[in-house]
Parts: sequence; C-alpha cells; structure tokens
Amino acid sequence: MNAEPLPGGPSLAGESPYSQAVRLAGDLVRTLAPADIRAKDLAHRLGLRRSSAISSDIDLALDLAEAVGHLHVAAVRLPAVIGRPRAVAARTAYLVKGLAYAATAAGGLALQLDRVDPRGSAQARRVARACGEAMTLLDRFTTALHSPEEAAAPRTARRRVSPTAQWLIGSAARVLPAADRSRYVEEWGGELWDLAAEPRRRHLVHALRIAVHAWSTRRAVLSARRDDGGEEW
Repeated sequence: MNAEPLPGGPSLAGESPYSQAVRLAGDLVRTLAPADIRAKDLAHRLGLRRSSAISSDIDLALDLAEAVGHLHVAAVRLPAVIGRPRAVAARTAYLVKGLAYAATAAGGLALQLDRVDPRGSAQARRVARACGEAMTLLDRFTTALHSPEEAAAPRTARRRVSPTAQWLIGSAARVLPAADRSRYVEEWGGELWDLAAEPRRRHLVHALRIAVHAWSTRRAVLSARRDDGGEEW
C-alpha cells in the first residue's frame, strides 16, 4: 500500500486525505462485520425452520446474507486500492450498489417477518441500519479522497446532493409498480434536494429511511389501486 498522503491538504481534524480514507475504510469494515454475522445467522435460523417459514422469506434471507458477505469482503479489500483512482472508483461503485440492495432487502425482510418472527424482524432491521451506517462511511470515504475541500467547506456553501443517497432512492423506486416509479422518484428526489445544504449524513439517513420502507410503500400503493378497482401493475 502506498503510504504517501494524497494531494488535497489536511482535513478539518488535521488528517491528510489518505489517513482519513484509511481510517474510514477501517470503520466500514467494523460496521459490516457484525452485519455479516447477523445476516448469516438470520438465514441459518430461517433455513432450520423451513417447515414453518415462508420460502420467499428464506430466499430473501439467503440473498441478503450472500450480499452482505460479499460487501464485507469488498470493504476489507478497499484499503489496498487507495491511491489507485480507477480501482477505488470500481470498488466504491460496487459497494454503493450492494449496500443499496442490502438495505432495501433487509427492510423488506423485516416487514415480512414482523408478524411471524419478531426476533428475525429486529435482526433484519439491525442489518438495514448497519448498511445505512456503512453508506454514510463510504460517502465520507469518497469525499475524503476526491473532494477534501468540500468536507471543509461551510455548510451554506454546499448545494450538492449525495450521489449515494440518489442511488439509494433509485433502488428503492425499483421496488414499486412500474406505473408509479417516476412519480415517487420525483417526489423523493425533491425531498432530497431540500436537504442539499445539509450535511451529507442527513441525505443518507433520509434516503435510507425511504429504502427501508420501500416495500411498505409498495403495499400501500397496490392496496390503494385494488380499492380503486385498478390493476396491480
């Protein structure tokens, strides 16, 4: 690993962008490690209850465990590519997409398990929260490497929406019926832009809340459509 600091000057805390990125990558690993364990444990427990569990819950739990496991491995390997811009871009893009999927899947699984397995539902929600924390860390990691001056800028000088939050909203919208996606993307995107001058953590918290509740939003949309006598799709 190249130990030379990256260009861009020190951060607000006096850290070089390189040191800050290495620290944030370590925090990312420490956040995903317990989420990896929880997701695997949840999939294992549901698998053991195969006779009483719903097959779709088991399938989603297995997919979630696999996704979080891959994300944990990718996070462990992230520090090794710091200083190689293309490799960093490829790995962070993979992590953003994976975390968006995992957060949405964990939120959906939590809703499905609410009535039949409260313990499993709570475990899935902890995984979703960990994915949200990981996205915040990843966004800070990217800012430290590519826009250290933005991290030091006054809040009122910033009017940019976190790309990670935008990606997360797009992923959440894909859960919805096709006819309603554009309307919700516009609505959610507008809410996100209202936070543009706020710290990026607020962008991510807002987008994660939308993603975690995407499945309940879908249910509400379909229920309203059935009440109106319309088709589901």
